[in-house]
Amino acid sequence: MDEQTQKIADLERELKFRDRRINELKNEIDGLRQEVREMEDWVKERDAYLEQFITTFGLELDNDGSYRNGDFIQGTNGWPTNTMTSSAATTS
Repeated sequence: MDEQTQKIADLERELKFRDRRINELKNEIDGLRQEVREMEDWVKERDAYLEQFITTFGLELDNDGSYRNGDFIQGTNGWPTNTMTSSAATTS
């Protein structure tokens, strides 16, 4: 095999390796995009759940950024009024 034929064979091998690597990276990117979509869906579901929780139990946001029990809970069986900061309510 002469030098030019060897160089052509080496370049063809490099092209095949490059194409395989490109496909691997495309598949990895597709998987990561799917994972991001799933995380976004999870966040939307969590936000909807928290909003429903806040509405259901009548929590009220005070001026200091804390959620406090609303009239419904405060008026039931003398339960104590608990305070939960808004950041804790949105990160749980």
